[in-house]
Amino acid sequence: MTKHDHWNELRPTRRILLEGGAAGLGAFLLGPRADASGRPAANALGFEEIGASGLDRVVVPPGYIAEVFLPWGTPLGAENEVEGKLHGAMTSAAHQAKSVGTHHDGMRFFPFPDKGAGKKGSEDASDRLHGLLCINHEYVDDGLLHVNGREDWSAEKVATAQAAVGVSVVEVRESEAGGLAAVPGSKYSRRITADTEVKFSGDAAGHAWLETDGRAPRGTFANCANGWTPWGTYLTCEENFQFCFSRVPGDAPDREHAALERNYGIGVQNPKAAERAVDRKGNLWWEHDKRFLVGGDYVNEPNRFGWVVEIDPFDPDSKPIKHTCLGRFAHENACVVHEPGQPLVVYMGDDSRHQFLYKFVSTDKYRKGDHEHNRGLLHSGVLHVAKLVDGGGGVWIPLVAGEGLLRGNRDFADQGQVLINARGAAAAVGATPLDRPEWVVWQRSTQRGFVSLTNNSKRKELGPGSPHAPNPYGHVLSWQEAKGLAGTEFSWDILVHGSPSKPGQPAFGSPDGLFMDDEIETLWMGTDVSADKLLAGDHYPCGNNQLLTLDPASGDVRRFLVGPRGAEITGCTVLPGGRILLVNVQHPGEDPQSRPSDPAKPRRFSSWPNLPGDDRPRSATLVVRRKDGGRIGS
Repeated sequence: MTKHDHWNELRPTRRILLEGGAAGLGAFLLGPRADASGRPAANALGFEEIGASGLDRVVVPPGYIAEVFLPWGTPLGAENEVEGKLHGAMTSAAHQAKSVGTHHDGMRFFPFPDKGAGKKGSEDASDRLHGLLCINHEYVDDGLLHVNGREDWSAEKVATAQAAVGVSVVEVRESEAGGLAAVPGSKYSRRITADTEVKFSGDAAGHAWLETDGRAPRGTFANCANGWTPWGTYLTCEENFQFCFSRVPGDAPDREHAALERNYGIGVQNPKAAERAVDRKGNLWWEHDKRFLVGGDYVNEPNRFGWVVEIDPFDPDSKPIKHTCLGRFAHENACVVHEPGQPLVVYMGDDSRHQFLYKFVSTDKYRKGDHEHNRGLLHSGVLHVAKLVDGGGGVWIPLVAGEGLLRGNRDFADQGQVLINARGAAAAVGATPLDRPEWVVWQRSTQRGFVSLTNNSKRKELGPGSPHAPNPYGHVLSWQEAKGLAGTEFSWDILVHGSPSKPGQPAFGSPDGLFMDDEIETLWMGTDVSADKLLAGDHYPCGNNQLLTLDPASGDVRRFLVGPRGAEITGCTVLPGGRILLVNVQHPGEDPQSRPSDPAKPRRFSSWPNLPGDDRPRSATLVVRRKDGGRIGS
């Protein structure tokens, strides 16, 4: 048994070389700005903008500090003494199932009721932040997860990988110093993994396309971004689940399943599959877990993934719920919008090239404070898909079997088929293909939505909402409903374009994670330029991936944080009180020039966060705060 000294009794945040200063480009002070009329801008920020960076560390503005928190492998239970951890790798599924997962992505903090208000300057411990932090774990890097990568591939290694994905629920509280600490032995801290039993709700629940070998559905993985509900539950979103499946050689699917597998990228096993599977999101689970080898009893197993999944963080015994009425596709996040007396609305993007933007409208209406009633709102409603038209207009097209443009279409004979094959239904009604719709957020004060369209190098023609062909740098699109949340008409425009050289704007590409900070009317935006592009120089002027602020009123963009080499910056959220910003650093050190499964080619591209005695790159959460304890961004 080995104990790591860098986790003390409360496992607090660990400060490393993350303090600010500009790197590379000039810095300048952001004070209150004014719009064209001379009035103060809505989000008068006051931090010193930093420059681009290619360093293997995190850079934040002067006056700020960033601390590493809950890196992959952090033990969750007091009884879990890091047993089985060798050279920073996992050697058992049992240990990983009791530790923080890998490849952190979307996250959300849920304060305990009447506790942890995050009051500024409070010396009362009861006023400090105290709640549950939910963190998504999108995928695994087998070269880092296991002692010798994919050498001696085994059922135990597959089980370990399946225990590294999903969601971590961690009880945390604010320390006297102003950072965060995990609470050891918490009854709430737990893991939801690829083997956790789940259940379905909505119109596709019980559908024949969701039946496999008669066993209850299990697992959530490919957990990308997130959402949350006004009744205090967490929404985790399943994105690139297709990389976990392969098809039985020689077992051709029937007509219906062939269309499903084509729409969702489920491939037939072939000699090149092993080569494909070592890509960053690929895996070889099917070699030792038959439910991932599609065909026979498991022909429908892929249909059980690609959903929005609701988790009650305060009820460790509850089963996660996959809400079929929200549709099945490569979900990025789920943006829940609620107004008393109106239907609940959920906006969602399908993060693949030439895919679509969706809106779910609940059957019943939202009742403020009536949690028992509101919990059923995601179980029943109508899924819509966006059709944009030139000139800035658009309509939401309902996806209902036997109605409208789906009437008489034999590929969508019932509503279950519509929802399970939402991509096919959206294409059938003429929805507008976009450039990888990723995170969606909503601004309450203006009733305006925003979606990051991260990039599309394969786009050949311009179209509504897509002004570049190809579109390597991406953009952010906004829209407003014309006739209320449940209406079917909207207007749209483009807020900002990614660019390596636009005057007056920091160089950035591939906008991805979004968070709307309603208190200071600021949109936080992370980027996800792939490591191969960074290394090839395609986005070199942008430097490492970064976190920027974006003024929704003017489109003004400012750089706030830059991550280490190879890492995506994602999962941004500001905690109650505004004094702590959390942001995730995912897959630091990702190096496409060295296959992670090959132990003969050790990865030296990065070893961030450089924990004592550990040179393995680790995804982790950053706790960012001002040294003077003030409001983030002000």
